[in-house]
Amino acid sequence: LDGPIFVVAIQCWYEWRGNIGRAVLLFVNEYMQEYSDDIDACAAHATFMKGDAVKVPFAWKKHPLSAEEPQVFKGLFLSDFVLEGLAAHFNMTSTVCPELQVDSEPCGTLAVAMVAAERAFTFWVTGNSTANDEKHKEEAKFSEDNWGPSTLSYITSVSNVTPRQWVKIKEAASERMTASKSSVSLQKTHTTTASPLDARGSLFEEDSEPEQ
Repeated sequence: LDGPIFVVAIQCWYEWRGNIGRAVLLFVNEYMQEYSDDIDACAAHATFMKGDAVKVPFAWKKHPLSAEEPQVFKGLFLSDFVLEGLAAHFNMTSTVCPELQVDSEPCGTLAVAMVAAERAFTFWVTGNSTANDEKHKEEAKFSEDNWGPSTLSYITSVSNVTPRQWVKIKEAASERMTASKSSVSLQKTHTTTASPLDARGSLFEEDSEPEQ
């Protein structure tokens, strides 16, 4: 594929992904700055929140704040961190004309929002954000090389979201649209494989009535 239309399309896609990553990063930064003034406490909390091979705390609306608390998780993909990314997407696509809109669930967007949140918490595992650290400039990039495999792993979990769960997720994200850190519009503005089976690809919550 080549040509000016393809180049513009790819540029829009880069901007779309970057705006989601930026919105989530700003939100997580604000959250971590308010969490504690103690560097060690922030480091421990960020390390816990970003998840590991067993759990991904930031993905859930209700989650423990540390490994010492009861490990109860409810509201998969309904955390403020994930919804911030979805809200940024809805803000950017709100001006798309009806003829170009598609009648499908934003599976890719949800996976990108998940990766953006994991990336944002990863910056804080030292207790201070390293997002703007020149020493880690390459690792900080929100690129396919850095986050492609993780995105594919999250897609596995996203594929298990039921229609009723999608309704809850999209409604919650829509409510955040005006508050999103990224309120821009798209008009303004190597091959990877999934990681081995880990928590990213095995996230699941039984469909149930909305939590009160």
